[in-house]
Amino acid sequence: ARAQRRQASARRFAAPLPGAGRRGPVARHAWSAGSAGHRVVTGVIAFGLHLAVFSVFFAFRYLVLPLTMVALRLAQAVLIALVDELTGYGPRGRRARYPGRRHARWA
Repeated sequence: ARAQRRQASARRFAAPLPGAGRRGPVARHAWSAGSAGHRVVTGVIAFGLHLAVFSVFFAFRYLVLPLTMVALRLAQAVLIALVDELTGYGPRGRRARYPGRRHARWA
């Protein structure tokens, strides 16, 4: 019984938990436990993380994607022109100047 009493008094006079705020041990959350300075620092860090994520997204959306599309269109145009030249359908090609089967060397 004496041990139980000692335990009860120890529990009553125990130091508050480090995570507990001013509203007792229930409010063991960062916002209640931290000081105003800690809350400001946390908010600044969260804002910075948001900025980092969104800047990456916007750079991809408005820089990387359009430049990639331009590069693909250029590559497509070059490939088409090359194939046209090699097959005779280019601007100076024999098949472009004389269309039809009569001028074809092969069927």
